[in-house]
Amino acid sequence: MLKPIGRLQVELVEAQNLAKGDIWGESDPYAVIYIRRKQGCICTSSTMKNTKAPVWNETFLFTINSDAPVLSIELFDRDTFTADDPLGSLS
Repeated sequence: MLKPIGRLQVELVEAQNLAKGDIWGESDPYAVIYIRRKQGCICTSSTMKNTKAPVWNETFLFTINSDAPVLSIELFDRDTFTADDPLGSLS
């Protein structure tokens, strides 16, 4: 068991110039933010409808443990009838 040493506050503000993820209309982007995918430290933003420049202004809190965590953010286009399309990622 890893020892908690602090908390990390992540503010997801906005994205710009995202790829068009849908055939009709723009993307429906949302973000998946995590430090440790295996330990369930995953947060998901709300989905912004029909935009390539979403504004979230959402805050997420993570517990930081004694290992060296890496913050990762993945953007997806939400799809109704097929798998969600990746739009980009960073670590």
